[in-house]
Amino acid sequence: MPDPGSPSGKIRRGHTGCKACRRRGKRCDESKPVCRGCQRLSQNCEYGTNFSFRHYGAYQNHSRNVRHTSMPGPKGCSDSLPQQKWPGAAPGRIFVKARPNAALPSAPSAEDDIYFKHFDSHVRAVLPGSLKEIPQSSILSSDSLRYAVLCLSASNLSMLDTRVDSRRLPSDDRISVFSPIANRTHHDQARKYHDLAMAGVGSSEKINEPIHYAVVLATKVLLAIYHHASTDHLHFRLGIESTHHFVSRHSMTLLQTELGLQALQMWHRLSASSRTSRDPSLLLEGESNPYLQSKYPSPHTMEGLSLTCILRMSSDELIYDILIKTIGIRRRAVVFRAVAGVHNISNESKNLGPLAHDHLERLLGNHGRKEEHDEAQTTFVRGSHLIGLLQIQRDRLTVWKTRIDREFQSSLHDGHVSLRYDDFPPFSRHRDAMNALYYLLCLVMIETLQREDSGVDSPKSTSQTYISPIQRTVDIMLGIIDVLDFATSNTSDVYTFSLTEVLLQLALAWHSTSTFHHILDITWPLLETRGRGFEHSHYPTHLAKRIIALLASNWARGRSINIASLAVEESTPKLHLLAIGKPVDLVVCGHDIHGRYFVDRVPLS
Repeated sequence: MPDPGSPSGKIRRGHTGCKACRRRGKRCDESKPVCRGCQRLSQNCEYGTNFSFRHYGAYQNHSRNVRHTSMPGPKGCSDSLPQQKWPGAAPGRIFVKARPNAALPSAPSAEDDIYFKHFDSHVRAVLPGSLKEIPQSSILSSDSLRYAVLCLSASNLSMLDTRVDSRRLPSDDRISVFSPIANRTHHDQARKYHDLAMAGVGSSEKINEPIHYAVVLATKVLLAIYHHASTDHLHFRLGIESTHHFVSRHSMTLLQTELGLQALQMWHRLSASSRTSRDPSLLLEGESNPYLQSKYPSPHTMEGLSLTCILRMSSDELIYDILIKTIGIRRRAVVFRAVAGVHNISNESKNLGPLAHDHLERLLGNHGRKEEHDEAQTTFVRGSHLIGLLQIQRDRLTVWKTRIDREFQSSLHDGHVSLRYDDFPPFSRHRDAMNALYYLLCLVMIETLQREDSGVDSPKSTSQTYISPIQRTVDIMLGIIDVLDFATSNTSDVYTFSLTEVLLQLALAWHSTSTFHHILDITWPLLETRGRGFEHSHYPTHLAKRIIALLASNWARGRSINIASLAVEESTPKLHLLAIGKPVDLVVCGHDIHGRYFVDRVPLS
């Protein structure tokens, strides 16, 4: 029986219909995660391109296949970056398993060319900060950097050319979720390139020239980003520590070349992004002692170098840095407040750092590392001092506002007027819209902590006519989100702080029935319809939604959860976290309607 929605005559269909409808020659309504045709026929609904890996001949032959493997870049990004001309590749078989300890190939192969083109057409444009400015000449002249670029490109493609897993519960749309299943062919190829890049790093470190030190640092940063996106947090942390030790040994040499300065900017941003996954009881920026500075180097223990990186920040990098630091300060303040309440001690107690660290480690089931235990013993910023650090971030927000374009600045409001969703002028870039969300999210986090008013976080009647300034700011954020291009967001925010993570941090910082309703019942269905859950820079999309749904259900029972962390081992693979059916627990901190604090471990539905 023909599809009721299909016109008579020749079937016309778009290029983005599902694979099953394409095979049947039927028009696809392109509903995600499951189209109506596949739902009616109980078929597996998959989107994307069917890859055919075979012998490729000349450059012109396999370049045509690249157009099918590459996803279009974000709007406004792909046009701004000129297409690079990569060297032609010799014929060969795609995705040959690498031999252990094999020598570095001397020339690019056919599969290399495919990933080079995907990097050039998409990945380069979505890399944050100075990462997108890596010169082509530097990439081609270094085996290690070339394979790091190929590694990241293959990793990125493993999440774009894939199918989607879903869990739909008709009884509760709020916990119906979807998640991409990584393409194992590209995933394994990324691992092969990683091993080749690491072999190249070992060779490059022996060359005592400034430009080679810059190339090595850039390679290490790209490989750490790969671990963040595709492997596990343990390898990510070790990759970051490797960059710290390398910079501490060669900082003066890195400052001698422009590529070295760019690599340092990349390193500084990478270090900042890693702080959101650290234990809140560990050291904040500027909170250290000489012993730890010498033993565990990091940007904040190399003050002169860190200042150089801060002064070279673009506006995009500055607001990102403010956001990450604000989240870190807020997490410390909320955890310390909850632990102090549970143990009935002062919020200013000198023992609060070690006590909080031990409490969290016990709930997480970790034995902890010695260096983390040492860090927790030396923490001294707590209580009112944390509120003072938040004021510094508020001042930095003011500095950021003075640096951005006047047109963009006019769309930023501090929450004193109520705007309709269609009152926002279009942002010239997707990044401008995300920066505005970062700015407003920082305001919400700072305000909710500085007030220390239990009325801010306590359940209120939905019939209440008073709308607080914080709720107005939240409404502005939701208005901006509702006019975003979610298809662009899903592919362009992979290596930065994604939209779903903004929603998660907003839900943790501010609780109201209307906010939870808007996020879960209005915004998220649009995300699921127009996107496929590729944005997972820190949390996979399905986990972010499930955590927000947990916050909403607890809020309805008079419990306010202000911090939620995954209770998983560092070595848990990212593919495990992307899987919907895997059981996951959370460690949560907060308080109830009577002001009683809790720090618990709970299962995630």
